[in-house]
Amino acid sequence: MNNQELVQKIFEMVKKAMARLDEDQTEGKPAAPGRDAGNILKPLILTSEHGKTCHQAFERLGAVCALLDAYKVDMDEICCVIMYDLTLENMFKLAYGCPDNAFSKLAAEAMLKGKQVYAVREHIELLKYEQGGAYFKLLSENLRKLQSCGVVVVAEADLDSVISGAKKPEKTAGECCGAGASLEVGKKVLTESDVRHAMMNGASEIVIRQKAIVTSLAAEYAVKRNITITRKT
Repeated sequence: MNNQELVQKIFEMVKKAMARLDEDQTEGKPAAPGRDAGNILKPLILTSEHGKTCHQAFERLGAVCALLDAYKVDMDEICCVIMYDLTLENMFKLAYGCPDNAFSKLAAEAMLKGKQVYAVREHIELLKYEQGGAYFKLLSENLRKLQSCGVVVVAEADLDSVISGAKKPEKTAGECCGAGASLEVGKKVLTESDVRHAMMNGASEIVIRQKAIVTSLAAEYAVKRNITITRKT
């Protein structure tokens, strides 16, 4: 399916959804939760290009697609924003308060209006690179700044449950107290990914449960990055 066909399919789905909403209101059925019966708050999918994964989220969540609406979105009708393909460029612009394109302007408006903003971890450009080195740490400060402003980094598989409040997002860059800090991980199994996240946070020590399992890759990565793994006593 090419992009044009995908856009057409999404457009048809939106038309059908609006038609069903009109029918429900005509028949006197209660409106879905929102600001009021005539204005239902919906999630906003914020992306620079259509893709399979954001399209699936669009369908599941009954969301608004900023790209499909040419970025002409009334933020007062949005309950939260889900950012896909957060590039290094847009991350910098948001962190330093200089949004100058449609993507970054909508994200900035959402934060200024107190909307919850989520960034899908697998679509954050920074996190696609090896998590180490001085330049990576420099750029990761931009992500930390966004998180300090309330942006929540969430794994794509956990997106629905985090938005609904059924699950808390795992900690990632910016949620530790700084370089040399100790980070507690309460999982039963410590993975290489956990050690990577700890390093991004600036942690030099990971505190785990007494009986937690440490994978061989996690142990190897911790030694390589001079991160101490300590068990609770």
